[in-house]
Amino acid sequence: MKCNLLALAFGVRIGAAQAAETILGVYILSRHGDRTDKSHPPTKLTNLGYSQILASGEYFRNRYVAPLASQKILGVSSDEVVNSQIYVSTTDDTVLLNSAQAFLQGLYPAVGTLSGETLRNGSVIAGVNGGYQLIPIHVMNNGVNKEDATWLQGTSGCDAAIKSSKGFADSKEFKESKKETKEFYGSLENVWGSTFTSEQSDFANAYAIYDVVNYALTHNQTIPSPELLTGEAMLQLRTLADRQQWNLAFNASEPVRAIAGATFAADALSHLESIVKSKGSKSKIGIQFNAYGTFLSFSGLAQLPAASTDFYGLPDYGSSIAFELFTNEPVESFPDAKDINVRFLFHNGSTVNGGELTAFPLFGQEETELSWETFAKEMRAFSITTTDQWCRSCGNKGGVCATVSGDSHPIAHTTHHGLSAPVAGVVGALVTLVVILAVQGLIVAIAGLAIVKKKDIKGKKPESLSSAEPVKDEVFDSSPRQWLL
Repeated sequence: MKCNLLALAFGVRIGAAQAAETILGVYILSRHGDRTDKSHPPTKLTNLGYSQILASGEYFRNRYVAPLASQKILGVSSDEVVNSQIYVSTTDDTVLLNSAQAFLQGLYPAVGTLSGETLRNGSVIAGVNGGYQLIPIHVMNNGVNKEDATWLQGTSGCDAAIKSSKGFADSKEFKESKKETKEFYGSLENVWGSTFTSEQSDFANAYAIYDVVNYALTHNQTIPSPELLTGEAMLQLRTLADRQQWNLAFNASEPVRAIAGATFAADALSHLESIVKSKGSKSKIGIQFNAYGTFLSFSGLAQLPAASTDFYGLPDYGSSIAFELFTNEPVESFPDAKDINVRFLFHNGSTVNGGELTAFPLFGQEETELSWETFAKEMRAFSITTTDQWCRSCGNKGGVCATVSGDSHPIAHTTHHGLSAPVAGVVGALVTLVVILAVQGLIVAIAGLAIVKKKDIKGKKPESLSSAEPVKDEVFDSSPRQWLL
């Protein structure tokens, strides 16, 4: 998305504390930080990316968690994390998992001597690594090495969504874009060298090309023919990548293409619903880390381009969505559902350079504040909430769908925090793991975040959309799932 997004008239800047309201809970979707490009696997989170997401975690701490937080959540623990108050999920993607670690380090930093324990015999055991806090990350493993996958539907597992996205290559818009931009891409071939052949240097590889060039401009000390990368050329590369990826992620006449947005909507609604029904006794903070395909497909389903056409564009590294539950008055106890409202907020890019979350209207409406009842109704309209619903939408017959075909009843499972969500299957490709952030593991992760240096922009040649399957981008998981068994 273009960086002027936060200044749009439809956006409402939400910054200083609003004394007349109380935040009751939040659900956050975060994109990962800066990473190496997808055309040169294995893809890794860079040191820059880690610092971006760490800054995002610190931002959300100062907004919702810290003792003097501007919008402190009712009843949330400020310093020592209470694991029952937070639920963090992601896929088994290395870049996303490392981003989650960085975010949590900023949200709940080390607490020093507060984490010490006194044993029965009187011995005092100090907290390790300055009181580093261990926070569970619930990770779904679908058996795919997704950090190296580069097409947004590549491992979704949804047959109909994959077919729908591939169908974009047969559209008039795609063919015209490919023809009209061939000369433009050809004029820049010296920049990416052998990474893409002349045949592959076209709109079919719009995102892959932009990804390679964007990484090189940020990290490489030398770039072939740098004079070709003018501001105008970079803007066109980005705009074409935006156009291509939006069309792969969403199509109003084929909702199944946005399957990732539909399952994300179900996750977000389920978490917020658990907060409301439990009157705040369940997880007050929900955080999901995912790739930009989820942002794009949800934006389409939620009609966000009606609020700003910039939602057609790719969200920058470190971008965040937040759904806030709040009541329009200061309270000390959890209110009734009829007194609860929901607000959608977005920040494009990392908060490392400042900036605030901005509120935007959902569902084509004008108001940025919706009643809980209205919000839940609108979200349910396009959410995929059951395994049976997912299988029917996707047309899948095998795997987990083999056991639910023909069954019209929802198949659900309740997590530790009371959420009702699709069952992904107990065995097979979809396996849910719980990863505890041990200090040793964090150190290893940080040590492995070295920036990949390249003398030239060369590497594995991607397949072309027209010759094989669509140009790949970060995978967003849209399979029916249960984050924690």
